[in-house]
Amino acid sequence: MVKTIAKYALLVAAILLISLRLATLKPEPPERLKPPPSPSPQGPDYIGWKEFKNETYNYMIKYPHDWHFHETGFNPPPPTTILLSNKPEEKKSQPHVFVEIFVDQRLGRTLDNYEEIQNLTSQGNVALPLKVHDSPAVLIDNLGQDGNLATMYVEHGDYIYRLSWNGTRPDVRGQFKDKCLAIMASLTFLD
Repeated sequence: MVKTIAKYALLVAAILLISLRLATLKPEPPERLKPPPSPSPQGPDYIGWKEFKNETYNYMIKYPHDWHFHETGFNPPPPTTILLSNKPEEKKSQPHVFVEIFVDQRLGRTLDNYEEIQNLTSQGNVALPLKVHDSPAVLIDNLGQDGNLATMYVEHGDYIYRLSWNGTRPDVRGQFKDKCLAIMASLTFLD
């Protein structure tokens, strides 16, 4: 009889342990009911892109292989101002988009007291604070029909860098928005 009670007690204990274990398990839904995995945040794919290095102002930027570096028509001229476009210079009368990079000496100024940013924010534009490779930056987005669609200012070393993008027509701007933002996001400093 003692053996029977011991066997019964052991059986009850085993059932209790199994019940407790099953209660703590979360059942897996069938494969067809599982949500798809969330996409992982990744940066742009720069494979095959060209690189422009500006050693005078200590930065590098990437642009698509079928885009063009414009060398004329700027005041001040390169290397202070550069323009990257989806059309070559001789076809700039056609609908196109561009990214412009302008470098200005800080001369003691910061993003908080930089005249262009103050002017834009006084007109009601919002300067969103960012970090670009550990350097303070601000993004001013969607400046309207006649303004740049996005302008980013970065304070690094002795300079303030202004990167802006725009295009000649809304449909062209919409078509190249992601590429223009990827170009701006590719900015890196050589130091």
